Amino acid sequence: MDDARKPVIVAIVVGIVVVLVFALGIGFGGGGDADGSRGWQDRLAAIGGAGQLSVEDVMLGSGCDADGAAVRFAGECAITVAPRGGGLSLASPVRRAELRNGAEPIRLTLVLEGQVISQEVDPGDEQRLTFGPEGGTLTLTCAAFLNPCAVALG
Repeated sequence: MDDARKPVIVAIVVGIVVVLVFALGIGFGGGGDADGSRGWQDRLAAIGGAGQLSVEDVMLGSGCDADGAAVRFAGECAITVAPRGGGLSLASPVRRAELRNGAEPIRLTLVLEGQVISQEVDPGDEQRLTFGPEGGTLTLTCAAFLNPCAVALG
């Protein structure tokens, strides 16, 4: 009789776990975001203790000029985020940044883990960036011909 009850007990336990996970997911949901992405990204980053990326953490290519958190450029600016990790480092290998565009439209091209992502960024828009332990390259292309472009990295 005990052998017949084991599958029923296991099914009940699994059902309870599923209900708890679902209930916690609703309770700690996306906070009203249309797609919920910001909520889960923030919670996931908080769990891992993602570090904040700043201008001091990156290597600026030719054509880039940094002034505090601001990066100014005309034409094209390549920003390299060095790999992090290895050994027994207590620092998080994940780094996050927020890129706020200035007054001119730009094209943002991001190379992460061999994947290329490209996007047009309108004046005043903000982009959230997450770099893994491998780092990556961020290329900014200024769409304006007469005025230099500027972004704030923080």
